[in-house]
Amino acid sequence: MLGEFPGLSYGFHHVLYRQAVYDDIPGPVRTGMHRRAVGVLGEEPSPPLVKIAHHARAAGDAAGWLRYAQAAAEQAAAVRDDGTAVVLLNDILQHPNLAADDRARAAVALSEAVVTRIEYRRSTALLKRILHDPQLPATVSG
Repeated sequence: MLGEFPGLSYGFHHVLYRQAVYDDIPGPVRTGMHRRAVGVLGEEPSPPLVKIAHHARAAGDAAGWLRYAQAAAEQAAAVRDDGTAVVLLNDILQHPNLAADDRARAAVALSEAVVTRIEYRRSTALLKRILHDPQLPATVSG
């Protein structure tokens, strides 16, 4: 199930193997592993923000997830990785306790990212959802 890969790392040969092992790890142990991953990845010279956000969320750290997801979305937008930015920003806007200024910033960034995408139907649906979000100020919806 496990194989050696370039760079002296090990990994699973198939995603189903990984999922089976992951599911067998007790919840508190998994949470601790995700917390440690956030710490280790955060020490890298160029921290992989998307991965860190994933681990923060899996560890149950909602505030950390939000912070890393916002930074990852900004980084993705800066390098024109609109697909990653859209996924992250959409997730951010689903956050139930998102502060008004964070919601506004994410909505504007999402609308900028989807306006140039080829996926017309999905982009239109996301923009309509932003326009009808009662938690956004009228200046942002406009």
